[in-house]
Amino acid sequence: MIEFVYNINFQATIKMTSNEALYGRRCQTPMSWVKASVIQLRKKQDIAYAFAITETICDRMGNMQDRQAKYYNTHPQHVKFAVGDMVYLKIKPFKAVSRIRQLKKSRPRYLGPFLNIKRIGECAYSPGLSAALNNLHDVF
Repeated sequence: MIEFVYNINFQATIKMTSNEALYGRRCQTPMSWVKASVIQLRKKQDIAYAFAITETICDRMGNMQDRQAKYYNTHPQHVKFAVGDMVYLKIKPFKAVSRIRQLKKSRPRYLGPFLNIKRIGECAYSPGLSAALNNLHDVF
């Protein structure tokens, strides 16, 4: 039932329903069976329509990706650290927190400061972690 509801809901990205994108027509419900039995499409028309829908979806997805790239490129957040800088590490959801400390109410959001020992690549760093944190991955 949930899958049916999802497939008939309008998707803003592709500007059609998932079922319409996948099968090239609207979902068949008992209310639309009368219309479906009257209208018969030929195979060539179905294939041409499927190609047209595929092309439309690709265009719309490309437009969406362009909009997202434009937004991302106007708000760059690339921060570079030098070797020897003191850095804080941001803790992501509960898995990392439970591995580091077992605080229930006031869980930390950042760990550190740690000394930045080595730069790896464009934006990856290897800080000097203490012995208590050697169960964490050492490249951030």
